[in-house]
Amino acid sequence: TLAPESAQKRLEDQNFQRRKNVLTYDDVMNQQRTLIYKERGDVLAGGDMQNKIRSMIHDTISEAVDQYLHEDDIAMWDVEGQRAKYRGLLCNDDDFQVITGTPIEAREAIRDELLSRAQKLYDFKEKLFGENEFREVERVVLLRNVDQKWMDHLEAMDSLMESIGLQAYANRNPISEYRIQGADLFDEMIGEIREGTVRMMLSVMPKTQNVQR
Repeated sequence: TLAPESAQKRLEDQNFQRRKNVLTYDDVMNQQRTLIYKERGDVLAGGDMQNKIRSMIHDTISEAVDQYLHEDDIAMWDVEGQRAKYRGLLCNDDDFQVITGTPIEAREAIRDELLSRAQKLYDFKEKLFGENEFREVERVVLLRNVDQKWMDHLEAMDSLMESIGLQAYANRNPISEYRIQGADLFDEMIGEIREGTVRMMLSVMPKTQNVQR
């Protein structure tokens, strides 16, 4: 009689652990959902997104420069990759063909030039739309990117949970692994929101332009 009772006890323990793990998985998602819904709430409340998007522009371009031009030897820089990333938006084929100065000086000069171009382009877009309408464009663009990237992220998190499952993951705690990899996916999503928002804001054009005399 002990064996069936022992088996039943193990089964109950496994079911309890499974429910506990599911709750912990949900807790990870709830934390992420709280952060992203706060962002959406700020946009939907009609808040001014101008400073946020200007900050996105600065951070996105600065990180791109660090990504492509991070080597201490200028000859090792991926200058073509940097041009290609913003070709037709902030760069053309003639840019950065001749690089002078130390790596630090050259990197900062390119960073400053790209940031300056982006700022001028952003200001031009605002004049093109008009200040009030451009504030609304900022909200629409940011919300669109948040919603799209969040939906993609939910699918990625589902796939992550399936891959890890409820079993030990390479001798590691599956919940801990889910938290770590989930945080990486969340950071990646934030970067994609920022990148998408910046590109759309720098390339957006009004559908119609009213001719005023």
